[in-house]
Amino acid sequence: MYARQLADTCSPTSMAVIKRQIWDGLDTGCATAAAESVALMAESFTRPDFPEAMIALRERRKPAFLPYES
Repeated sequence: MYARQLADTCSPTSMAVIKRQIWDGLDTGCATAAAESVALMAESFTRPDFPEAMIALRERRKPAFLPYES
């Protein structure tokens, strides 16, 4: 159920960033991982997915995110 909700409502790009951050974080300390998470969050506000998420929320509809491109 939760996995389906994430798949339906989360940006594919954001999910890819989170997965990469988790794997990379296994080899770093807590302070480094926390600093990276702050930088990645700030970066996420500049992607097209952020305004789409806000508009979809305001319009009470499912977001129409672009597919993830690596």
